[in-house]
Amino acid sequence: MERAVPPGLGQSAARRLGWYAIAAGSGVLLALAFPLVVPLVGLREVDPAGRLEILAWFGLTPAILAVRAAGSARSAFLRGLVAGLAFFFAAIHWVSHAMTAFGGLPLSLALVGLTLLVLFMAVHWAAAFAVSWKLREGLGWPMHVHLPIVWTAFELCRDHLFSGFP
Repeated sequence: MERAVPPGLGQSAARRLGWYAIAAGSGVLLALAFPLVVPLVGLREVDPAGRLEILAWFGLTPAILAVRAAGSARSAFLRGLVAGLAFFFAAIHWVSHAMTAFGGLPLSLALVGLTLLVLFMAVHWAAAFAVSWKLREGLGWPMHVHLPIVWTAFELCRDHLFSGFP
């Protein structure tokens, strides 16, 4: 049975959008491994026993598959950006609450601040995925060899070099 493609959207574009959805889903899966991630239930632990921590072991796999299927470093960057945006929006949504409750900012300004912070943090994921894609294409090395090293380097840069926001 052939999948229906919305009018005006080619099969290739639908496939690309699917990979972006997979990358976003990966980010959300990774965020669910944290106990305070679900915003609609308040600022209390969703899973104090840690049963959702298992998601951290395989939640990254869809993002890696999306990056491996990318046709260019730019596409790998964008897929990494989508995964990072999904992860950080889910994982640090509480920052906007802190800005309104303790900083006295209006909600609209707090949401702009949160979005800029999330974008800054997600760019590091995107850059790591793009560099890893280039290494795979250029040297032929499998991603599981260099992605952990490249990603760790970008995370350390984010943590210490630019902002200190781990």
